[in-house]
This record gives sequence, C-alpha cells and structure tokens, in this order.
Amino acid sequence: MMYLLFEAKGYKTIITTRQDSTIRITGSTRLYKMPLLEDANALSLFCFWAFDETSIPTTENEVLVREV
Repeated sequence: MMYLLFEAKGYKTIITTRQDSTIRITGSTRLYKMPLLEDANALSLFCFWAFDETSIPTTENEVLVREV
C-alpha cells in the first residue's frame, strides 16, 4: 500500500484511481465517481497531454496512439 500525504494551508491533494477500495477513508476524504469519457474525448485528452495537441499528430503512429 502506498501512502500519500501532503498537508499545507491552501493545498488539496487529488488522487484518481479506478479502484476505490484502495483509498483509505478519513474525515477529510471525499469520493467523486467520474463518468467515463467518450472515446473521442479520451483520445483528445490523451493527445493534449502526450503531444500538446488535441488530435493525433501526423508524425505519430495512429494505430499505436489509439491502442494506448
């Protein structure tokens, strides 16, 4: 089990996981179940963070990017 703790005035820690059973519930824990993104939105978000673009760059392997 991994413990993440950072407490400072004005800061919040956000942890994302697909397994909420791994989260230790404390007095300050708030769970929010996010809906899954549609495929097009998920691909756009991935491309934004991976390539700084919102679609697959022509220089990248489209099949591989879609698999990821």
